[in-house]
Amino acid sequence: MGGAQAMIALDEFEYPAKDCFRVMFWAQFMNFLWHWSYLTVVMCAAAIIFDDWMIFGTLSVLVAMAFLLTAYCTGRHYAYSKANSIHFQKREMTFETGKYHVVCEDGTESHGPLSHFHKADIFCGYYRLFMSSMTFYPIPVSVFRSDEERLCFETEILGDKLKMQAIPWKKIFVFLLVTALLLGLAFVLRPHMCCVQCLM
Repeated sequence: MGGAQAMIALDEFEYPAKDCFRVMFWAQFMNFLWHWSYLTVVMCAAAIIFDDWMIFGTLSVLVAMAFLLTAYCTGRHYAYSKANSIHFQKREMTFETGKYHVVCEDGTESHGPLSHFHKADIFCGYYRLFMSSMTFYPIPVSVFRSDEERLCFETEILGDKLKMQAIPWKKIFVFLLVTALLLGLAFVLRPHMCCVQCLM
């Protein structure tokens, strides 16, 4: 689990508010995309059953717009709030013998074992070292002094904690299966709904 013996000292770096907003927004968007995809399939099934594409298509679009507006506003509020400016100051960070050490420009320091980070990935030009499912420590990919140092960071410091982005074939398969089932059910139910509407 990344029991590092190497010592790596990163160049001074910062996590600008604009980058924080970008990372937050796109992370929320990628998470929302799956939920919205399922919602859109449900709306399509409902439109087929009730033969009303206008209402259900509009609902799907309105949900997407509401999410994007909410994600944009909350991201901007967090990233550009003066109360959070302490998170965006310059800092230096070192890794050595399974531990990390951070020194911020205001003089504050923090350190601890690498076990504090249970998972890591690369997203929007940053390594995200997760301390919980929502809280992560950002490190710019460009802050390393050489490709060799960056490779050492990935293999010896992070080790199997680093999860590289890959095509989510399992999620895609489940989505296609659910889509086929819902749309198939919708086409089966549609004649019955037409009969009910005729009786009414």
